[in-house]
Amino acid sequence: MSDFLKKQIFKSDSNNIQSNASIRLKTNACVVIGSDNEQKLLFIDEVKCLKSDAKIADLLSFLKSEYSFLNSSASISTKIIYPNCYYTLVPKMYFDENHLKSYFLHAINKKDRNEFDYSFSELSYEMMCVNANEKSYLNDLKNSLSNAKLFSETESMIKVCTDDFLSRIEDDKTYLYLYFSDSKCDILLFVEGKLLIANRISFNSIENFIYHILNTLQQSGQFAEQTEVILLGEIDKQSTIVLGLSRYFQRIHFLSNQRNNELEETSYNYALETFLL
Repeated sequence: MSDFLKKQIFKSDSNNIQSNASIRLKTNACVVIGSDNEQKLLFIDEVKCLKSDAKIADLLSFLKSEYSFLNSSASISTKIIYPNCYYTLVPKMYFDENHLKSYFLHAINKKDRNEFDYSFSELSYEMMCVNANEKSYLNDLKNSLSNAKLFSETESMIKVCTDDFLSRIEDDKTYLYLYFSDSKCDILLFVEGKLLIANRISFNSIENFIYHILNTLQQSGQFAEQTEVILLGEIDKQSTIVLGLSRYFQRIHFLSNQRNNELEETSYNYALETFLL
């Protein structure tokens, strides 16, 4: 019996040829998305690990056995979006690429720091995103899927949110982006046209989550009734989280990609279309 369960979430009736693939890795699971050269969805599959201690190398091996395009140099562009262990945002004027480890002194134990790979990229608003990920994890990705392009989940999420914010910016509004993944929530708060707060929280109850969100606004001097909330990631439109937020916020939206209307017509509730970069 396999240690993995593959489930088809969506399949198009189109006969178009697949030319792109996006694989979004999660904790003990992943989502595989296939699209044509116009970014129209062809299929969405979810693969779950049946063992909680499954290794990333085993998951990648299973994927290569299920998807032939991962074993060849065919003309299918493959992108892998992987979760970050740690990340932080640093203003460009204060950034020093020679001291990447120093940005995680509060998060990673001294004895473990050499087990991590540190990278960075430049974002909008003169910000640098610094990432820390386990070397063994990244090595497995690079060795197993050498032809794929790797993107960190955090950088992809921030880019998607920033691009959306710039398309709707109004100086008198506060925009709160909430990205849900693996029982965590990344928070991006834009105030007066600028990114004011970027934070990640874990929560174990709706009450605890709402408290964190309202406290974030209060500490930044913002008000719920003047804040526009945009949700993305693993969040169901009928979830109790949305119901809890609606008690305090008048404007709540789900971030969607209008190029992929087919996805909105399925029962797939994750808004993963935002990661077809």
